[in-house]
Amino acid sequence: MSKIVVLLVIAILVSGVLYYVFTYYRNVLEVKPIYELVSIYSLNYDLEEYVGRKITVAGYFGYGGYFGCGNASFLIVDYNRLILDEPLPFGSWIRIDGVLPSNNYDGSLIQVCGVVRRYTDKYSVFSLYNIPLVEVEEYRVVGEEGEGQVFLENPTGEYHHALLDSAYIKPNLIGSVKSCDRALIISGGIDEHNNHPRYRNNIVEKYRKLKSFGFNDDMITVLYYDGGEIKVNGRNIVDGNASRSSIDSIVKKYLKDMNSCCTLYIFITDHGFGYDPNQGDGWEEYKITKVIGTPNPLDPSYGDPGNQYREDKIVIDARDLKYKYRVDNFPTGRWCIIHVEKTGKIYAWKLNLTNSKWELIGIGSDKDENGKISELELGKINMDNNPSSNYEIDLSSLTSTHHSMRENDLDGDGQIDFRVEWNNGKFTARRRDSSGNWHVVGEDTDSDNIIVGVDLDIDG
Repeated sequence: MSKIVVLLVIAILVSGVLYYVFTYYRNVLEVKPIYELVSIYSLNYDLEEYVGRKITVAGYFGYGGYFGCGNASFLIVDYNRLILDEPLPFGSWIRIDGVLPSNNYDGSLIQVCGVVRRYTDKYSVFSLYNIPLVEVEEYRVVGEEGEGQVFLENPTGEYHHALLDSAYIKPNLIGSVKSCDRALIISGGIDEHNNHPRYRNNIVEKYRKLKSFGFNDDMITVLYYDGGEIKVNGRNIVDGNASRSSIDSIVKKYLKDMNSCCTLYIFITDHGFGYDPNQGDGWEEYKITKVIGTPNPLDPSYGDPGNQYREDKIVIDARDLKYKYRVDNFPTGRWCIIHVEKTGKIYAWKLNLTNSKWELIGIGSDKDENGKISELELGKINMDNNPSSNYEIDLSSLTSTHHSMRENDLDGDGQIDFRVEWNNGKFTARRRDSSGNWHVVGEDTDSDNIIVGVDLDIDG
C-alpha cells in the first residue's frame, strides 16, 4: 500500500513539472517573433509594405562609427562598396540600429532580425529618398569579412537565398562593348599622404568591372597621381600620371583611334578641385596651404587642425548650400522645384498627401540651356497630368531662396562642434569650444558665398 502511495505522489509531482514546463515553453513559442525573410533590395523597393513588420535580412556590416551617421550602422549588398569612396547605389543598403556587433565585425556578413522603420522618421535627417531602417533585436555573424553568398535560416527551418551578390543585377554593358570603345580612369591626388588605400581600391574595382564587361587592357587607360604602380594579378595597370599633359595626350590619341560610333567612358576619383567660370581655376587661388602634417583641416582623424595649418588659407565653399525654389499646385498635386545654382542640379519634389511628406520624384538639369527645366529633363515626370506634353518651368520664376547648414564633428567625439550657416545675410563658420559655447571663426566678406580664413582653434 505504501508503495502505491509513493508512486502516486511521484506521478503527481512529475505531472506538475511536465505541466509547468509545457505551459512555460508553449508561452515562449507563442510570444517568439516570427521574422519574415526579405532581401535588402526588397526593403528598399517595397519599403512601405514592410514598415512596422518583423523581418530578417542579411548583408555586409558597416560599423556606424566608421561609416554611419545619427548613431546608425548599415548593411550592404556588395562588400567592395565598403572599401571605396563613392556614394552607395540606391537599393543596395539599409540602415540598422539597436542590438549590433562591435566594430571588430565591420565588413563581416551578418543576419539581423528586427522591426522595419523609416530612417528619416526616427533620426529626423534630410534624405533624397526614404531609407529603410531595421531596429535590430538579435543578430548572428554568418560570414567572415568579405565572404560571398550565404543561405539564411528562418525560425521554421527553411532556407532562403540572401541575394548578396552584386551580379544579381545584370550589367547592361555585357555583350555590347565594341572593339573601338575606350575607358579612361583618372585618379588625381593632393599628395602621397592623401592617396588613401580606398582610392586605389576604387581604381582596381573599376578596372576589374570593365574587364568583366569585355574591355581588354588596350582599351583601358589608368592615369594615377604621380604614375606609381597599382598591380592587379601581378600586372601594373597604371599607364601614367594624372597630370593635365597626360590627360591631353590620351584624349588626342582617342580622337585618332575612335570614330563617332565608339563610346568613351571616363571615371574620375580621388581628390580634386572644381572649376567655376566666375572664379576661374580655383585650385591655385583656393587650395589649402599646408604648413606641417596633412592637408585636410576638417578631417577629425588628424586632430588639432588650427596648429597644423595656415588658417588664413583655409577655404570653405558654401555655394552649394544656397538654392532657389518654387512651390506650386499642379493637376497632379503640390510640387516643389529646387535649383542649386552652383551644381546646376534641379530637383522635383512632390507632396505625399497620405503622410504629408515631400518625396523626390525627379532630378535633372537644363540640358538645352534655354533657361527652363522640362518634365523630360527631370526624368520624364508628369506634373501637368498630360503625358503627351513636355511641360516646362522657367528657372527665373524660382524666386524664393533657401540657405542650408553644413555641420561637422571635428574632434570625433560624436558631437557637432563646427557648422557653416547663413546668418545676417552671409555664410558664417562657427566653432564650439570645450564648454559648449559657439564662436564665429570665419565669414564670407565679399558676398561670393566662399569663406576664406577660418580660426579653427579659436585662438584669435
